[in-house]
Amino acid sequence: EIQQRLFPKRAPVAPGYDMAGASYPAAEASGDYYDFLSMVDGGIGLAVGDVTGHGMGPALIMAETRAYLRIVAINRRRTSAVLNRANQILAEDLSDNDQFVTLILGRLDPATRRFTYSNAGHPSGYVIGADGRVRLEMSERLPPLGMIPDTKYQDSPLFQLEHGDVLVLLTDGVEETVGPDGSPFGAERILEVVRKNKERPAAEIVTAVHDAVMDFSATALQEDDLTAVVAKVL
Repeated sequence: EIQQRLFPKRAPVAPGYDMAGASYPAAEASGDYYDFLSMVDGGIGLAVGDVTGHGMGPALIMAETRAYLRIVAINRRRTSAVLNRANQILAEDLSDNDQFVTLILGRLDPATRRFTYSNAGHPSGYVIGADGRVRLEMSERLPPLGMIPDTKYQDSPLFQLEHGDVLVLLTDGVEETVGPDGSPFGAERILEVVRKNKERPAAEIVTAVHDAVMDFSATALQEDDLTAVVAKVL
């Protein structure tokens, strides 16, 4: 209950957008993280992260990461600047216990529909266009947060969002869930679920991804935390 209260109570309200996120823990507490951050000049930060492992220890690190990012993001414009500072702080705490945090942070400028991101060792995010094609794959990545104190994270080139785009950020529990035959759910199934549901509200797309993963695994036992954030350009 305490951890669920740390997740956003509601998504930001921005004209022309529909945003949602959810996290489904595999144990009593989760190492997954998602958030919507206030950034300089009206930017909205979309963050999805994953602490190694799951359970109480990673949940504590997740809460720490959330606090750092919220404080650091509020007076910084660039996603790389946010990750650079958060990484320096986390490295002091995590360097002795072999834990780290993968995280992807995007910045959306609602008025211009411009989007940029930085990726700290996290699985790719996607922007899927109105025609169903992948317009952007956020695959460039540097080491996770907390591993190397002097890592210099990079901003992606500015990307122009268009009407009908669906932006999706996920943790690896979604892609790596295995079916009865041992095969992973995989990126292509993720994209197919989003394509089939892209006309639905963002919250329903998040639910559809979770339901598809659980159906694919064919078991009531969830092996890893599952987290997704979806932002639609209306």
